[in-house]
Order: sequence, then structure tokens, then C-alpha cells
Amino acid sequence: PMFSNFVHLSVRSSRAHRQGAMASDNRSGCPLAGDPTKRRIVERTYPLPVHELTAEVLPLLEDHCRDPVTDYCITDHLPGPLQAPGADKDQVILEYNAADKQGSTHLYWQRVQDEFCGGDRSANIAVPIVSRERGKRPIVTNQVVLSHPDDCMRIASRHVRKQPNFESNGFFDSIISDRQPSHWRKQRKHFSEAFMPIQSLARILPVTVARARRCVERLRQLATHGDAHADANDSVPLSSSNTNTVASASVPARGALPHAVNMNDFFLHETQAQLQLALFGETEEFMSKTNDPVRRAFHIDRSEYLRDFLVDLVERMEGNRDKHATPSEALATGCPVHGPVSKLIADSDEPFETKYGNAFIFAFAGHDTTGHTLTWLVFELCRHPDIQKRLQREVDEFWKGQDNQDTFEYDDLQRLPLMTRCIMETLRLWPAVPSGTYREIQFDDECVGPGGTKVRLPKGTFVQISNWMRHRNPTLWGPDVLEFNPDRDFRPDEVWGDQGLAAYNPATERFSPFTFQPRDCIGKNFAHMEMRAILLFVLRDYSFDLSGPYRDTGAVFGVNKGTMGPADLRDGIVDNPSGMALQCQVIPRQWQASL
Repeated sequence: PMFSNFVHLSVRSSRAHRQGAMASDNRSGCPLAGDPTKRRIVERTYPLPVHELTAEVLPLLEDHCRDPVTDYCITDHLPGPLQAPGADKDQVILEYNAADKQGSTHLYWQRVQDEFCGGDRSANIAVPIVSRERGKRPIVTNQVVLSHPDDCMRIASRHVRKQPNFESNGFFDSIISDRQPSHWRKQRKHFSEAFMPIQSLARILPVTVARARRCVERLRQLATHGDAHADANDSVPLSSSNTNTVASASVPARGALPHAVNMNDFFLHETQAQLQLALFGETEEFMSKTNDPVRRAFHIDRSEYLRDFLVDLVERMEGNRDKHATPSEALATGCPVHGPVSKLIADSDEPFETKYGNAFIFAFAGHDTTGHTLTWLVFELCRHPDIQKRLQREVDEFWKGQDNQDTFEYDDLQRLPLMTRCIMETLRLWPAVPSGTYREIQFDDECVGPGGTKVRLPKGTFVQISNWMRHRNPTLWGPDVLEFNPDRDFRPDEVWGDQGLAAYNPATERFSPFTFQPRDCIGKNFAHMEMRAILLFVLRDYSFDLSGPYRDTGAVFGVNKGTMGPADLRDGIVDNPSGMALQCQVIPRQWQASL
């Protein structure tokens, strides 16, 4: 019975849990309706409820760690927690699972390197895990966490098959989770045109600029009046939970507006708005109605709102396909590019579950990674006011060079080399996806083991190519590796040769914020465009200073829940499902005077 409860609970059996989540989940009106048949399809194949992994359950799972024929086990050859004297595998799994739930797996791997590898940030390690695959029983297996620069790019480029973890988390066989390389390549080719810089992104840039222009007024409302009047430029107010602003508890900076602002929530709101308006071609009304509740729902286990939102979103994409246009259609007909991702999802020949999964991954990863990167950048600019001033001078010079000081073209973004270095340094020091990418070895390979030995990776081995340790490796980056330094000696391929902006993936063996080709982040070019657009307006009009508990910068740490943002350190905040925040004072600038 215990095993059955862990493995086979249906969505129906978790109805009470879902209803409880829905009570706190539904922030803005009723759940979206959606087609009942499609909702049932998703409900039937949605990932299993998340239950406690206990010491009583673990012995009931099949153990696939050791090859039953050859007796080969990767943990015999790579360092890891199982090499500790008297190590208990079940206890190690429970500790790793606890770190995962807390959002601290990146710190767990670092501690393993400290304890078993002498603090070598290039050391590859192996840990036992519980793997869940949709439609199958969970199993105990091993996972290799790769950090050695000789292995990461090579393994990621040669082995594009994903582990089953994303597929079993509600993404189905979407572009991020598809485990069949040939099917993934088909999807990648299908969606690529939406992210082509000139044919697509330059055409939808006016939507991005318009929203970025409006976001500075929204920030002013937040910092001046608090949540109650925050969304003067949106259709509905923010969450009534009042987690976005507080009256400044610390001594305000000179000229600061009265309310400290949760800049993490602000940036996530704006990147979700950018995504829906520019890539989905959605209306302001739909975006305003769904922005806050869907972002909350991403962090609530088995959210019914999220399921209904995604079903409704796919239906809207299909129903509005005549209003949307891809770059190729625009070229053929002369119509403007509009909602290119929505049109490509609607026009794909994939089943509904795959469309749902693609809507899910674009709605989540299409805003979350970018919002957290902007948050971490503002955190570092507050810690380094000299760099904040330098970047604002570059922004001021940018606007001075614009004939129309409220808009710009795509090519103009190349005139921001310091901003590019600041963004790349943020992605190095605070990678939005510290876990990197999860792969399955498609044919026998090898990696670096203790003392430079070669360790065999049998076909089927799960590997994780993490960013966290490589990006903070003093051997690769120098003794100032933990310092924010946009002037560091980046290699040309890491900052596009200081061009300011380019279309290729910025990656080397030591640096992979968007992972490695060919299965790198498809949305990276849109992310770079929207980050620069938002920063151009925000840094033109405002300066920032840390507020409240964030003034103690040594207390700030990242919470890794798929993507990583700063932990919520504020007192008395109980209604923040993400557990992330960054409280800042907002100081208006008279930027025109400096010109």
C-alpha cells in the first residue's frame, strides 16, 4: 500500500490537495475554463503528485545503480557521498532530495566537492538519486554531475537525449524535454524562426519597447504608492498579498521614493508581460489578468490554475491563428510578424499534450530566467555603485544618440558593450539555471576521474552538466572568481568580442549560461533583447540601493527551483510561494541633465 500510494496516486486522489492549493492559487477571478476534453487529457497524463520521499518508501523502489551483468557502478569510480565510510545510500538520497526541495542542490554539489574532492571545482562527482519517468515506476539510479571543462561541452554536444525528469514534470515531449533526438530536432527547426534576430525579433521589437517604456511608470507607482496603486498602466491591481512593496524600514537613500520595491517580483512581472505581448501576441487585458496568478501558480504543486491557464492559452493560440503571423508568413504576405510562438504552436502537427508542454515551457522559462538575471544584476549594481554609475553613463550616451529618445531599432542594441559585460558577468556569478542541463548518455563515453584518469560512462548513464561550479571555479576564472567584475578577462566568444550584441550562443568550456549547442536555449536572443530594452528605460530613469535585510549582502543566497533567484529574507512575509525576493529603494534620476 505504501508503494502504491507513492507511485500510483491519480489526480483524482489528490483532489483535496489541488482544491486547497486552488484556494490560495486563484488570485484574479475564476479559473480559466478551457475545453473539458483537453483538460481531461492533461489531467490523465499530468505528472504524479509530489509526495514525501521517506526512508520507508526507498527500499521498495528498484535499484538500477549497478549493472546486473558486469557489476559496474559509476559511484565506485567517481567521488561522491557514497565514498564516505559507512555511507548509507538511502540516507544520501534523502539528504539530496531535501536539498532539492529547499532549492539548494547547487550548494549540495559544492559541499560534495569540498568534502570528497579537496574543494576542486573541476571535479566530476556521482550521487544516487530517485528518477521519475512518466508512466513508469520511480527507480533508484546514479547521476553524474559534470564540472570538468574537458567534459562539459563535449558531452553536451554529443549527447542530446534528455533525462526523463522534465517530461515527467508536465512538459511532456516539448522542445525542452523531448527524449527522442530526431523529434527534438524537428521541433527545434519548427520553432527557430520565431527567434531569428532580423526576420523575427527586430519585427516584434516595437512591442518590447512599448512595454519597457511603460514599465518605468509602473515602477514609479510601486515605489511611490505601494501595491494599491502599482498597476496604473495595467488593467488589474497586483496581488493583494502586499509582497511587492513595503514602507522602507531602513534609512532611505537620499531622494529615494517612500516604498522599497521587491525588484524580483517587478522584473518577473515585466518579463512575463514581454513574453505574452511580444512572443504570444496576447492582449494587454489577458496579460494583466493572468500575469500575477500564473507566476504564483508556477510555484504551487499541481496548481489547477496553471493547468487551466495552459489549456486556455493553447486554445487561444489555436483560435487566434489567423491573427498571428510567423516571419515566413510575413515575408510571403507582407503582413507584420505578430505572436510568432503562438502561431507556431497552433500550426504544429503535434498532439495536444505536446502543444501544452511547449506552451508551459515558453510561459515559464521564457520569463523566469530573464527576470532572475535582471534581479541579480540590480543586486550587484547596488553592491557596486561605481559600476552602476558607469552603466548609467553608457545608457545616457545611448539615449543621447537616438533621434527619438523613446525608441530604438534592433541594431542600436550593439552600442551597449558594458551592459553586455554586466549581463554576462551576472550570468557567470549568478547563473539563472545553476543546474545546467540534464542528459542521458546515448553511447558509451568517458569523463575525467580522480587524478586525471578516464572513467567510463556507459550508455544510459544520467549526467548533469552544471553551471554553478564551473562558473565559480578559480582555476578557470582567477582568484577574484567570487567578485562581480564586468571588466574581467572574458574570452571573445563569451562577450561576442565586445560587439555589444550578436546572435550566436556565448559559450566556452568554462562558460555556458544558455548551455551548449546544438541543444542550447532557443530563446536566448529574445532574452538578450528584452533585458537590454528593460534596462535602457529603468536605468535611464532610476538608480537603486539595497533595502532592509538585503543591505547585509553576505546574507543573500540563491534559491534554485529550476531557476535561481535571491532568497526572500524579509520578515513577516508568508504569502510568497516562490520564496524569492530582492528589496530595493528606488531613486529617481534626472538623466536629461547629464546630457
